[in-house]
Amino acid sequence: KVKGYSEITKRFDEVFKKSKYNYEDVYNKVFFNKIKDNLIIKNEKFDYILFKMAFDSDVIDDKVLDDEELKRNIINISYTYELTEEEMKQVLLNTIALDKDLKISDISKNAQKIYRGKNKQETFQYVTKEPDVFVSSDIDDDTYKIINLLDRASPKAILESLSGITPSVSELRLLEQLSNIKLPQGVINTMLMFIIGERKGSLPTSYNYFEKVANEWARKGIKTTKAALDYMQKEKDSPKTKSYKYSKKEKDKPEWYENYETELKDTKTSKNDLSDEEKALISQEAQELFK
Repeated sequence: KVKGYSEITKRFDEVFKKSKYNYEDVYNKVFFNKIKDNLIIKNEKFDYILFKMAFDSDVIDDKVLDDEELKRNIINISYTYELTEEEMKQVLLNTIALDKDLKISDISKNAQKIYRGKNKQETFQYVTKEPDVFVSSDIDDDTYKIINLLDRASPKAILESLSGITPSVSELRLLEQLSNIKLPQGVINTMLMFIIGERKGSLPTSYNYFEKVANEWARKGIKTTKAALDYMQKEKDSPKTKSYKYSKKEKDKPEWYENYETELKDTKTSKNDLSDEEKALISQEAQELFK
């Protein structure tokens, strides 16, 4: 049973901080984090007032920048890609010049270009700022290792572990959208592993596919990484009764792999945020669940 918990509502970035992977101990305790409703990010490193002041009113009206939805998305995008006020200014100017609009999707697209241009391809993760006091006593050490990795890893690291190659820019954009799913990071990573296993190694090209699976998991009450792993094991042990619809490709390699080299020709290979041992552990777990 869970003991020592009290109901506390906090912003996403009050609970999580962004940091590069550095696994010093894969036996660290497992922390189950509850994320409720929409993720609210207040990027304290990003000064929105300073960002606004960088614009000439003839370029963008102050009232446009005061729009709460636009402000929230700009802060979110700056947080995701770790962009400064000046870099986000350039993102908006590029969006206006190239796309002739201020659509969030176009702002995100141009933020990705700035991110790639910085040649900082390190992968980041979300880790708890203050560890929970609760540690489940009915989980064996091997399960601890798997849950700990899934809770700490980024979706990019999981995909890289399963495919053996660096994800393409289009795949990273799809993974970015997973932050919209109202589930803890470990559950999202487990779902990613589940979906890739279901699709025989192929990553869906549409976010709607992930959303469909996420909605079903939410209805089933899957809120922790342990519950997600248990569900995967149950699905493996039970007769196959359903599968999610997708277009079957009659190819030895999935469609996303065909475009990989082209898309990354001018992009430096990112640093791995999982050790070879940790990648092997994730890959082995996936193989066990889908063999």
